Amino acid sequence: MEIMRQNKWKRYVVIIISVILILLTCLFFFSGFYLQSNFANVSFEQILFNLAQPLGNADKKIVMKGIFWCVVLPIISTVLLFWGLYKTVFTTQNNKKILISTIIVVLCFSLSSFYLFKASKIGPYLTAQQGSGTIYQDYYVDPKTVHFSFPEQKRNLIYIYMESMEQTYDDINNGGDFEKSLIPNLSRLRKEGINFGAGSSFMASGAMGWTMGSLVAQTAGINIKSFRAQDDFDPNATVIPGAYALGNILEDNGYTNMFLLGSDANYSSRSTYFKSHGDYDIKDVYWAKNHGLISQEYWENWGFEDKKLFDYAKNILSDLKNKQPFNLTILTADTHFYDGYLCPDCEQTEDSQYSNVIRCSDKRVYSFVKWCETQEWYPNTTIILVGDHLTMDDEWSKKIDSDFKRSIYYTILNSATIPQRSDSREFIALDMFPTTLSALGVQYDSERLGLGTDLFKTEDSLVEQYGLEKLDTMLYSPSNYYIDNFLR
Repeated sequence: MEIMRQNKWKRYVVIIISVILILLTCLFFFSGFYLQSNFANVSFEQILFNLAQPLGNADKKIVMKGIFWCVVLPIISTVLLFWGLYKTVFTTQNNKKILISTIIVVLCFSLSSFYLFKASKIGPYLTAQQGSGTIYQDYYVDPKTVHFSFPEQKRNLIYIYMESMEQTYDDINNGGDFEKSLIPNLSRLRKEGINFGAGSSFMASGAMGWTMGSLVAQTAGINIKSFRAQDDFDPNATVIPGAYALGNILEDNGYTNMFLLGSDANYSSRSTYFKSHGDYDIKDVYWAKNHGLISQEYWENWGFEDKKLFDYAKNILSDLKNKQPFNLTILTADTHFYDGYLCPDCEQTEDSQYSNVIRCSDKRVYSFVKWCETQEWYPNTTIILVGDHLTMDDEWSKKIDSDFKRSIYYTILNSATIPQRSDSREFIALDMFPTTLSALGVQYDSERLGLGTDLFKTEDSLVEQYGLEKLDTMLYSPSNYYIDNFLR
């Protein structure tokens, strides 16, 4: 009797362990598949950062798809698999069957763990965490220690971050990978602007390969780390409080800073960052609702669509002309994955919705720039057009040759400065920080600000010195300098 009782308890223990392992197996497998299928170009640093950030009103499609793959499917699969095992194995007295099924469950758990490990790209991240990096000690130039000399007539700045906009979308003759360009108008603007060499490449760094990571890199010259993992960092504190960013510099020199976007500015702490680094006037979807521009019930895409975004931008600029110098920063959203947002008035000439959305965005940005050129304030205004990162629409990206070297779109229009080098440059988002100031005609005695290199000057960028893979490893590495100077 005692032996039977012991065997019964052993069976219960095996059942409990099996349930846990089956649940973890399903969770790891479906989560890994979700990451691999939808975020193949996303770094583990980005995953950590976004898990720690407020979602705000993120796109419901993305949230629901994540819940389905990472919660619903694992639970349903666990119930079905365990029920099948219970009926065919655990209700028998056949210890050999139980042993074999347990081994299979453990094997599946091991395989799914490895699959998630690969899909999440945690390997390169963990490798970079060995020891403490010195990139900030070696190369960081603190903007607080630099003297900035603005021109007597300070130039206005319009900085447009275009969601997921790649140079890749252009045709083969213009640095893209398509027979027919999806961005013919942006291609035309690129020829009118400054691009630091015909074959230049705005490379996609994994250390800043998502919107918030790119915004911070382009305005502060540093990469966002998963700082909320630090024991002594208050999650309610200002985002990277120690950084002295573009907005701070412009504010200290009399600029009116404004950030216009069609989504919830609280998403990914964007509002907190821009308010605390330049006192930006934030105009997002809730601003539009509170000012009666859209109804309280209105919600399209991430909030309101880019058609409205540029209409509002024109009205805002009509007011800002009396508040010069100004810095209007705009963030588009229609080209966000999955499939983008197709306005009713967008032409549908391509074979997929996302391709049509890209074409539509190309026309909208071009039309807005051409409107700006007709305004009285334009001669004293620099416009920077730049993508934030490569598209995360991995299904659509299968159209792109796997061997093609993808790059982010950028151009600088009506710059006050010309480049000192004529060769083709390679750079990442960090380098836009000092380059933007030079484009405004700001003079300062340094080749670099933050970790970014001024592309108008002669020094090699860090990616030109080290290559992208090595530089990313350096950026991922833990940094005591980063903690002491930016997080406190």
